[in-house]
Amino acid sequence: MVPFDLPSSIQRYVAVSFIGSSTVRSRPSGTLDAARGFLETIRLGRMGIKKGWEFRERPDRLTEDLRISLPARAKYWGLARKILNMFLRDATYNYYLRNDFNLDRAETRLEIPLDSAVATGLRRRSPRGSLPPWPGLRGLKPADHAVFQQRASELAAEYGMDRVHLDTVLWIEER
Repeated sequence: MVPFDLPSSIQRYVAVSFIGSSTVRSRPSGTLDAARGFLETIRLGRMGIKKGWEFRERPDRLTEDLRISLPARAKYWGLARKILNMFLRDATYNYYLRNDFNLDRAETRLEIPLDSAVATGLRRRSPRGSLPPWPGLRGLKPADHAVFQQRASELAAEYGMDRVHLDTVLWIEER
């Protein structure tokens, strides 16, 4: 019998149960399975680090690896980053994964998963012209993503929370 590995099972559970069809709506067949399969393989222990300079490059590398693993007509940087950010947020929210992989150390650096609802919520709470037009997940590039994340950081500071948690406010209000 194969030994049971609880952290791996929970990671697989989070990948399958929290990344749903609505996350990849209007994408080609196989996108959801490819995304979930990739998320199951992430070494979460490498995300639970304290030093910002160590953390910064990891999401970028994972985003690119996830993007490459998606079907041909779904290989968008914005889609891959949204999926990754949703997974990292939900893994951090999971008691076992948070403890086993020290994800609390990365919580202040985690990004808000961007989509049209979150972008609309950020825009409503921002000075006119301070954010670029929302290009959709297909057109979202790292530079515009960084501008939205910076505004999310500022807004989260006003609310007294980390930006990853803004999703619980913005996404709900704007859907």
